[in-house]
Order: sequence, then structure tokens, then C-alpha cells
Amino acid sequence: MAVKTVLIVFGALILTYGVAMSFFTHFSAGLVLILFAGACLLSAGVLYTLVQKYLWARIVLGTGVAMLFVALILGVSLAVYGRKDNVTYKENVLIVLGCGVEGERIPSHLRSRLEAAYSYYLENPNVLIVVSGGQGKGEAVTEALAMEKYLVENGVPEDKIIKEEASSSTRTNLIYSKEILDAYYNKEYTVAIVSSEYHLYRAVSIAKELGLNCTHAHAKTVGWETPIRYTRELMAIAKSVLFD
Repeated sequence: MAVKTVLIVFGALILTYGVAMSFFTHFSAGLVLILFAGACLLSAGVLYTLVQKYLWARIVLGTGVAMLFVALILGVSLAVYGRKDNVTYKENVLIVLGCGVEGERIPSHLRSRLEAAYSYYLENPNVLIVVSGGQGKGEAVTEALAMEKYLVENGVPEDKIIKEEASSSTRTNLIYSKEILDAYYNKEYTVAIVSSEYHLYRAVSIAKELGLNCTHAHAKTVGWETPIRYTRELMAIAKSVLFD
């Protein structure tokens, strides 16, 4: 009965969170997976007596619970890595990775990245800032243009900012930014990457794979968005490992 109760309670909590978030955030793979996980746990709890009768059902349930624990451990690992900033404030370039705008409006998770970028700029006003992000569905302008406008309005000189407006993913963010920087500099340069803490492991891994000499600084994730953002990122890492 204890297991049944735990499954019902956790399933109901996860499902309730997912349903509530569907009214406040864009539908995404992370949200879908959270809704699916909550529904599965709740169903397993309600049907626990039936689940116990079949070996295959017990195996599926056990595997699912084990995967949730692994995902939790990996999520904590992403947070620990991402929050350990190692910038020196002597880097030549600051790359700010985009993550979607709503029309022309800067949403909270992107604003957090821009605030982190601005804080870095105050410590190193000589840095060249690359704002990276193209224009996706539902976006009236490119992410890069929206980010540039935000930084300029907060006092960053426009001639200190370069826009990368063609990318549509983390990998292309960094590929196209590197192409711009390689053409801009006639010598080696160092880069600081700014992104959300959950995103930095993948971003830095790709940057180093591309040959960028980089450090990183994190932007905090809004608390109520954390489960969705981390879930989506774990799926992106899995996709990268399997297909990239």
C-alpha cells in the first residue's frame, strides 16, 4: 500500500504541475514528457494491484522509476556544473545564447541570460558581445535583434555588439558565432559563454568540440520553470549523444 500511495501522490503532483504549466508556458517536449510521466505514475498507482500480477508490468514500472532517478541525478549534475562559473573577466568575447522571444518581448528565461551578460559586461567593458539566435515560429524579430535592443537600452554601446541571426539550435548558435569571430579576429581570441545553468554543459561541450577557447557564466532559471527546462535539456543531451 505504501508503494501504491507514493505512486499516486507523486503522479498526481507531477501531472498537476504539468497541467498548470501548460497555461503559462509554451508547449514543449519537456512539458509533454512531464505530463506523460505524471500520467504513467498516477495510472500505475491506481492500477497497482493489477500491475503486481504481471511480470512485464512490474519490469516496466521498475524501469520507469529507475529512469526517473537517473534523470534526477543527471539534472542535479547539470545544475552543479552550470553554476560553477569560471570566467576570468579578461575574455575577448562574450557569446550570449538565445532561447526564444515572444513576438518582440523578452521572456523571463532570456532576460535572465541578458542580465547575466550585462553583469559580466560591467566587469569587463572591453568585451565584444555576440548575441546569437535566429527567428523562429511566433517570433516577430530575430532573437539576436531582441537581445541587442535589450542590452543597448541598458547602456551597452551598440558598437560593442555583434548579431548572429541565422542559427536555430545550440550547435548552429556556436558554429555561426565562431565563423563571425574567426573573420573578425586576425589572432587567437578567448570566449565566455553565457546561458542558463542547465544548458551550459551541452553548450560548452559543443564549443570545445568546435575549437573555441571558452569559459562560462550562468544565468539562473526561474524556479517554476526548472522541471520543464531540465527535462527538455536532458532530452536534448540524449539526442545529441545518439544522433550528432
